Amino acid sequence: MKREEEIKQHGEALGPQLRRLTDPVQRPLALQGELLKGRLDGDARPGRAEARRWLAPLCAVAAGVVVVFGALLAFHPGGIETASGEAAPETAMLMEEAPVEGEAGAGQAAASAAYDMAAPTAEEAVPHAQSYQEIMDRILQIEGEQNKQEAMLADAGAPRSMMGSAPLAAVQPGEGDILQSDGEYLYYLTENQESLLSSAVGGFSSTLYIVKAADLSIASATEVEGTGELYLEGDRLLLVGEDGVFPGEDSTEETSYTPVTSAKIYNVADPARPVLESDFTQEGSFVSCQVRDGVAYLVSEWVPMTVPGDPLKAVPSTYDGAAKRRLAPDEVLLPGAAQNASFAVVSALALDGETAAVTQAVLGGATAVHLSKENLYIAGTRYGEGEEPDRTNLLRFALDSLSCAAEGQVEGILGASSPMDEYGGYLRLAATADGEIRLYVLDMQLEECSSVRGFAQEAELGGVLYRGDTAYVTAVRDSEELWVLDLSDPQSAGTRGKIALNGFSQQLFAVNAHTLLGFGLDTRTGEDGVLYSGGVRLCLYDVRDPDRPALADQVVLGGRASSEALYEPRALLLEEGRIGFPAELREADGDGLEQTKFSGYFLFELRDGKLRELSRTSLQRSAAESDYSTVHILRGTLAGDTLYTASARRMAAVDPVSGKTLAELELG
Repeated sequence: MKREEEIKQHGEALGPQLRRLTDPVQRPLALQGELLKGRLDGDARPGRAEARRWLAPLCAVAAGVVVVFGALLAFHPGGIETASGEAAPETAMLMEEAPVEGEAGAGQAAASAAYDMAAPTAEEAVPHAQSYQEIMDRILQIEGEQNKQEAMLADAGAPRSMMGSAPLAAVQPGEGDILQSDGEYLYYLTENQESLLSSAVGGFSSTLYIVKAADLSIASATEVEGTGELYLEGDRLLLVGEDGVFPGEDSTEETSYTPVTSAKIYNVADPARPVLESDFTQEGSFVSCQVRDGVAYLVSEWVPMTVPGDPLKAVPSTYDGAAKRRLAPDEVLLPGAAQNASFAVVSALALDGETAAVTQAVLGGATAVHLSKENLYIAGTRYGEGEEPDRTNLLRFALDSLSCAAEGQVEGILGASSPMDEYGGYLRLAATADGEIRLYVLDMQLEECSSVRGFAQEAELGGVLYRGDTAYVTAVRDSEELWVLDLSDPQSAGTRGKIALNGFSQQLFAVNAHTLLGFGLDTRTGEDGVLYSGGVRLCLYDVRDPDRPALADQVVLGGRASSEALYEPRALLLEEGRIGFPAELREADGDGLEQTKFSGYFLFELRDGKLRELSRTSLQRSAAESDYSTVHILRGTLAGDTLYTASARRMAAVDPVSGKTLAELELG
């Protein structure tokens, strides 16, 4: 690609971001298919989305999940034998690519001895593949069915973007972010602004800054390939990122946009000299990562190549350093209900490095994954043809044996936030079906025990929050309705109460035992009858009486506004009764043109059931300073009695009460 064409492409990608300032109402992210797909890719930055733009048509009709389960894994990681113990026909081909004993990737063999590698049982609901050719045949079959379905949708005038709609995952325990703190040091990963145009083939780079919190001095700065997020566990810092080239390969026009997801583990016992201890890479675009009990569960989405006569192209690979290892057939699950011809690759990595990474793959659609203490749930959307309703296919895996213990389905498409939740031996999930919102309660066999239907007609499903035997659901029409659902009797779930407000909550959080926080935008109807978005809106809901939820307090900032926290839940800080978030406030001047009045960070506190603004602070030194990457705050965090804010190019230490800047640091 010529440099001029690349610059033009990235310029076009910035267009939608600029148009947001003047467009009518910014609908909730639950209603924006393209933005949702971007968030599923872990991408809020236009450059990364543009770099893998060629994947969009494929990812829109195919989503997959690969699942890896740490020390409970029951799969054979060596990739030489099938589940039956017989040598697979393709073993020779696999061994040509797999590392041999003594080389960088030989840890897979060690992992076989470290874990209890029981073979899948006959009772499993989902079988393993027996050969690479079987995997290829299934993919070709699914692709043929998808082509027919796309043709039918096109003839009916249905938008293709609906095929790519997927839920925006809520923040879960153990998730990472670009800014972490241990109280003494700040760990910040920022994408290098020059990398977008400096790479002739679209590669990206980031810088990992370790900053001493006391004086905002840089202890170390490490440039890394790709973009991503951080996970801090003791002296280990996990950096998970996405890049567009394979490790160990020269970047070329043909390979630069092939996505890979990497996980680098640094020892940061000495913050001035971080030591890279492990470098693991798997094929596919980054989807998510979660750390539990010292194990990172890494998920990426991979679209296979279907080359007749070469079934190896249909299976993803992993890299330990530069050593490549293609997954074996018995590491691939082939659900009978699979409707999408892609995988997502997920690996389990021990942060202490004592055991090798283990990887598994599942073919088929996967719009959501929920991991409980004992089970893993995979949900995949299946769009109906003709009069057939849309459905969500469900699989439950028991973690102790990693057997597929149950398979089921419900009508509808999963919602935007916390789409699934296991509680008391039941699975709860919210979906939109036939123009209404439904909440299902399923048993461990994934059979429906009860459901709540019809409580929100012709509405879009917004945030969903589960707390014990109660669910809180926001339904969005031209305004917002917060519904309280009683799930105490799994055989007879029902509604309790509701409250309606103007605007909508993009995010829904629990502040304390009886208070919820809704974060979103206010709305107004213009003289032309069009619904327009207004300022940033914070709502406190008192839910002590489930039959009569009440508005405890509400704050609206700005005539028009935008915030990083509207589409990235991790940008909203909830800590010790304090609520922080970045925002840009705009007002119309005398000519009706919008002007930015403030761009910075807000800190509120919850006192006596009310929202009280503690402070607002900005990284903008003067009205003339307008560089977006410098003044646009991405994150804020509290460490001790200091608030730290960070943009792509600047960091500041702030008094959280007065908003006074105590120190600043220029980055890059």
